[in-house]
Amino acid sequence: DYETRVVIEDMLVGGTVDTVFGVGDALQTYTPNPGEIGLARLTYGVSYDEGDRLIFSNDGTLKKTTGTPYKVVATIREAVDHTAEVAAKLGKVTFA
Repeated sequence: DYETRVVIEDMLVGGTVDTVFGVGDALQTYTPNPGEIGLARLTYGVSYDEGDRLIFSNDGTLKKTTGTPYKVVATIREAVDHTAEVAAKLGKVTFA
């Protein structure tokens, strides 16, 4: 098993939730505690319902899963619809 680590905004260097990072970039990471509530970037083009289980996507976001993944990273706390274009693709989650 591995610990969940997420990249956090680095406003000291001008970063935002939409900052694209490259290979070799220095990043600030955080290890959320199980049950901790936070905001996470979600995959675009999907509608999320409360209780949806999330796994890591390969693009720096979390995505919904309906299967039996090795590790669920978080669950959705509040429904959010990202099927239409939105500026910040954030969702309120509870980390697992």
